[in-house]
Amino acid sequence: MKFMTRGQKIFRVFNYAFITLVCLTCFLPILNTLAVSFSSPAQVAAGKVYFWPKQFSTMAYEFAMQNGRFVRALQVSIQRVVLGVGLNLFMMITTAYPLSKSKTHFGARNFYMVFYMFTMLFGGGLVPYYILVHRLAC
Repeated sequence: MKFMTRGQKIFRVFNYAFITLVCLTCFLPILNTLAVSFSSPAQVAAGKVYFWPKQFSTMAYEFAMQNGRFVRALQVSIQRVVLGVGLNLFMMITTAYPLSKSKTHFGARNFYMVFYMFTMLFGGGLVPYYILVHRLAC
């Protein structure tokens, strides 16, 4: 391995510490959710569950499996993902391909470019959001 300066070593230590902190920030809420799902409701309500289940219980999963609710919810989720990804991919391809061409190949390119830029900058929720913030501030 090549020689590392003192500054590079310090950077590497802080970089690893920062990346570890970011990973923990992402991983610990997932671990907490799993611990809560496998704990008894009394322990969860008492606020005693953090990252390890207390009084192991599968009651939450039994409740989800009753009457096929879990299976139906899973089917709906998969349908939404498949249809959403497919529709978004189709729309993205049919929009991006013509916009990648020059004005000589696609005459309405500038109109569509302005249209998409306007909708990116000023979303449909801008006015209701302004009204909400204005009323909450007063």
